[in-house]
Amino acid sequence: MLLPHLYRLVALPLVLLPAAFVLAACAPLYAPNAVNAPLLADGGEVQGAARLGSNGAGAQVAAALTDHVGAMANASTYPFDERAPAGEPPSDFRRHRLVEGALGYFGNGLFSKERVRYAVWAGYGRGQAEVVSVIDPVLVPGPSVETDEGRFERFFVQVSAGGSRPLGERLQVESAMSLRAARVRFRESRGDATRGDRRGHFLEPAVSVRVGSAHLQLEMQSGLSLPLQSAEARGFGVEPFFLSMGVRVRFNALRLGDVF
Repeated sequence: MLLPHLYRLVALPLVLLPAAFVLAACAPLYAPNAVNAPLLADGGEVQGAARLGSNGAGAQVAAALTDHVGAMANASTYPFDERAPAGEPPSDFRRHRLVEGALGYFGNGLFSKERVRYAVWAGYGRGQAEVVSVIDPVLVPGPSVETDEGRFERFFVQVSAGGSRPLGERLQVESAMSLRAARVRFRESRGDATRGDRRGHFLEPAVSVRVGSAHLQLEMQSGLSLPLQSAEARGFGVEPFFLSMGVRVRFNALRLGDVF
């Protein structure tokens, strides 16, 4: 009974990943990073992840400082586009990077009949983004080029919950649902003081699926970034979908011998 549900959860991100790259072609200024949902269980546990997706490449780490208090740090970058050389026709270009950290409270046994792990995080991050969008002349009378850039900061609160089930003798499947509420503020853009500060608020739900052993897992995630204001009100565009795949490792820093 588990395998059909697992197939749907795994296949959906794989099917939608090409579409996400196409939708990202308009080069929005704000591109949310993948959600870090470690679902820590015990004090001393450490998790690390590396991922690649429609929102770029990223690295994540989380550690359980006590049996209920954790810390996380995330970094992401989009390094895949190349700027058109001077003197050549402009082309779509996107570059962004973000570094953030958070503290949280985690536990398990959220429901009386199920051992569901959960966590609540609050964090802050800073980054920089730059985009060039070339509008197809078929859609408008003549080619149009839009550019935007700026440094930004993000405050966020994130709630995650999930659990794991055995998949054979040595494998397991783990799933997590997360909701991140974010406040993004772009400060004065370089060379364009008329833009000033621009602010936006977003709700960013995400679903993560991990398959593997207790210590090494393949991870897939799909999510949305839902703005709470119009594009005119916040003053910058957003990438509405994000999908990624990666690898997650888990070990207990106090019992390293358990990994081997």
